[in-house]
Amino acid sequence: MILLSLLVVVALVAVNALFVATEFALVAARPSSLEAAAAEGSVSASRALAARRDLRVQMSGAQLGITVSSIALGILAELRKDLQGGAPH
Repeated sequence: MILLSLLVVVALVAVNALFVATEFALVAARPSSLEAAAAEGSVSASRALAARRDLRVQMSGAQLGITVSSIALGILAELRKDLQGGAPH
């Protein structure tokens, strides 16, 4: 049970980190560099440019992912606490 909980925590933290990294990458990417790479045939640069065109939606999605994974971590912590009989006093 402890191993499963630990794996779920690691997975949720990884999901949270993925959304944060995506958010930073979208904001920090230079459009001129992406355009040059897309012109050379980079599919990922083309996708990044498309994502930057609708940055508000992308940022909202990233924030939603961060929030949901953080709430899930909190719920898991509360469930573990309840299963262990509450926090020590």
